[in-house]
Amino acid sequence: MSEFGAPERARIIEEFVGRLLKLREEAGSPSFRAMSKRSGAISHATMHDAVQGTRLPSWETTVEFAKACGVEPETLRAEWERANTALLRSGAEESAGGSASAQAAPAPTPRKDHYSGGPSKSAVMFGVAGLVVGIVVGFFVLKIMNGSDANPGAAATTPAAASTPAAAASKPTAARSAILSTGTGSCEKNPPPHPSPSTDPRYKIKLMTDVTLGDCKPAPMGKKLTKAWTFKNVGSQPLKGLKMKRLGPYRGPTLDCKTPEETPVKTIEPGEIVRVNMPFETATERVDCFVRFMFIKPDGTYAFDYQQPIFVSVHVK
Repeated sequence: MSEFGAPERARIIEEFVGRLLKLREEAGSPSFRAMSKRSGAISHATMHDAVQGTRLPSWETTVEFAKACGVEPETLRAEWERANTALLRSGAEESAGGSASAQAAPAPTPRKDHYSGGPSKSAVMFGVAGLVVGIVVGFFVLKIMNGSDANPGAAATTPAAASTPAAAASKPTAARSAILSTGTGSCEKNPPPHPSPSTDPRYKIKLMTDVTLGDCKPAPMGKKLTKAWTFKNVGSQPLKGLKMKRLGPYRGPTLDCKTPEETPVKTIEPGEIVRVNMPFETATERVDCFVRFMFIKPDGTYAFDYQQPIFVSVHVK
């Protein structure tokens, strides 16, 4: 018997899916429709399917899922390749032991034709016919899925339903700008000034300006700088004890830009605008730095429901 089995395969898939779910949570738990719009490449149904745990998402789907969460896809490549290799090995060992694999079909027995150097003519013809049928079916499936995305009535939410956390989580969040190609990675800009989504209108904060280190701007290598933003309290109550918490670990001086894990924010009275200064040390190698932050309360929980990350995105040259 193989050391791999259904429980082991499920564990491998669940472990990677858990990583994707964590990214989505850190991004503020956007709806799959909102993620699909940010991606612009795959449907909300594909986004949803990626985290169901029935199979390992393809690398292409993983890339778009990461982008929709504001994460550099390359940070997931090693984990995805480990999981994919383990599943392929699992399928090979199970086939050798006489059991069917859930993800890898057993290799067909080659025909003993007079010509054994390649596939037979009939096999090629059947293969071409199957490809054509697959393309036609795929076209209609995508058309149906895109049609459901474009139908505003399908995602309509009544005010009463939106008052619950589950319904509010499914509401589309503020759209981010498009991801811009930078050669070695990606660069994304913070959205225009908008209040953080919140179910409590008394507590709201609004990003006003990037004072220093504007999005997608160049920065020198190995320099200690200051990143600064201005924020406005657009709620009716003072905002006390807020901190900006970095999401994701610091990966080292050659791969990443260094910031504090948490940066305190002074009390902001209703209607007041404050400047937040954060120490920011650029990488020692040429790289695209993309660092995300969320507001947290003194107890470490998120300060605003369904908030979007605030991020720094610079080209270190």
